[in-house]
Amino acid sequence: LDPFNADALVDYGKWLWHQPNTDAAEGYFLRALQQDPESLLRYADLGNFYGVSAQRDKALEIAAAIQERFSKSPKRAVAYLEVARIHELVGNLDVGIAWAMRSRAADPDYPDALWMLAELYARIGDEEGARYFDPDMSFINLFWLRRYEEMIDVGEDLVLENPNQVQVWYGLARAHLALGNYERAIDMLERQGLPERVFVDSRRANGIETLMTYADALNANGQIDAAHVSAKFVNGIMSRLIVTGSQKAWWPNLYEACGHSILGQDEQALDVLETVKESPGLLWYPVLVDYPCFQKFKDESRYQAVVKSVEQRQQMLRDRLPATLQRFSVAP
Repeated sequence: LDPFNADALVDYGKWLWHQPNTDAAEGYFLRALQQDPESLLRYADLGNFYGVSAQRDKALEIAAAIQERFSKSPKRAVAYLEVARIHELVGNLDVGIAWAMRSRAADPDYPDALWMLAELYARIGDEEGARYFDPDMSFINLFWLRRYEEMIDVGEDLVLENPNQVQVWYGLARAHLALGNYERAIDMLERQGLPERVFVDSRRANGIETLMTYADALNANGQIDAAHVSAKFVNGIMSRLIVTGSQKAWWPNLYEACGHSILGQDEQALDVLETVKESPGLLWYPVLVDYPCFQKFKDESRYQAVVKSVEQRQQMLRDRLPATLQRFSVAP
């Protein structure tokens, strides 16, 4: 490993992170930034690392550094969107919306700003705001708004145009799982090489998440043994993430809770699930309320408290948004 090669340092940091070992990875992202301090990409890599692993204060320090260093740069539209992304990851979605609007103002032709604005509005449950920036409702925003049948219609058109869009197939499987079309979800994911594809290469977080989708569909379809194999694999990764520096992140706790549910370890599932209430990030609400591994707890008071806490956060963000936009002097 070349200690002066920023690209190599980041790549090795990502490799460690996906082993998974969050604590060990941090130093390589920091060293990459030290080697390439004028690069927005290095700040974005480090900010994303801190945000995804729920190291909120460190993430916000990077967001502030990006703002200070790149606010007068020709790349400021891109920089502002990186700041928006960091605020999204740490749960400040209202502030993320404000920064995405600043990005749009800096370069009205920058399409990523519009995409992020629509997605952030959708994530806080503001369909009107999402439609303002995405009138036709894109695939991902239909997921956030739990419009699964429409999502399937859009997704089928997308894969008809380009059958190699793996992420769309993964999204379609999520929609079918939520609708109770378990065999359809299983078939789609097996056609994309699951579970072997993830067993062999688990470096992509969306692959791990999708493997839990697959396990949940198998379990709901009565294929218990196969479901347990995949659930145990995912839980092994998530539990290692939690003990190596990502303990406050919502996503390893959410998916480990799902895994425990699939394995019939219901009390353990609820114990782990309750920890997501303390995570700075806003979890994926559709997974919490529509996946079978959690629907089995719909009458459980502990589960209901978690759902209520997420809905209250979404409402708080919607209520707080007008004042945030006014403070930033931005508007749609």
